[in-house]
Amino acid sequence: MIPFTTFDALLLLFLILMLVFTILVFVVKDLLLAVIFSGVEGTFLAFIYFLLQAPDISLAQVAVDVGIETLVFIAAVFWTRRYEE
Repeated sequence: MIPFTTFDALLLLFLILMLVFTILVFVVKDLLLAVIFSGVEGTFLAFIYFLLQAPDISLAQVAVDVGIETLVFIAAVFWTRRYEE
């Protein structure tokens, strides 16, 4: 039997949290909250990249997905209606 290490536990935890926040993006009716959940999901993906020893991709993930993309989506939400009908 293969031992379950701390690395495996952290990877599983981040994958589950990423899945939960991805589902919340589609379920929530408040568009601003959906954008925030998308940014949180991107943060967990960056943690996964870091665990898999890809720090350069992790930093790019944080800069693009969590930073720029979230700001652009927040600006788009403020130019439209905040709540889905």
